[in-house]
Amino acid sequence: ESWPRDAAELSETIVKAAHVLFDLVDVVILQIDASAKHLVGLPVGETRQRIKELVFPLQSNNPIVIAAHARNISFLPDAAVPSIMEEQMLRLLGSEAFICIPMTADKACQGLLIGGIGRWQIPMLRQRDRLLMLFADQVAVSLLKGSHQARPPGPEARG
Repeated sequence: ESWPRDAAELSETIVKAAHVLFDLVDVVILQIDASAKHLVGLPVGETRQRIKELVFPLQSNNPIVIAAHARNISFLPDAAVPSIMEEQMLRLLGSEAFICIPMTADKACQGLLIGGIGRWQIPMLRQRDRLLMLFADQVAVSLLKGSHQARPPGPEARG
């Protein structure tokens, strides 16, 4: 197959690869916006329409944002009672848990690759953490290369 021609095709390729390699139910990509103040949802996979409304301020105490700052893999929800944001993500992904994998390129966190999982998958995915990180970093590099369209605008630029 040839290299994806546009952002939509690249997104579909990422979703398929994540499913085949790691058995992720669905995938959400949150990218740091042009202002570097928010994580903004990129439309990929089955979540395409609903993801556009996802915006997480980088200054919040949200577990998803904390996962981006930590720069290591997180499995959420990790508390008995999920936060409202975690509940929304679980509904969006249609899963009982999700994995947050930081995407790094040019020595900087570019965002998060989030995949829906079953809790039973956590031990297996923990053993594959290095491979997951390499995959997410490759996604970040691909998104940067493919961003003939610039980074997503912040929420203040949305109509």
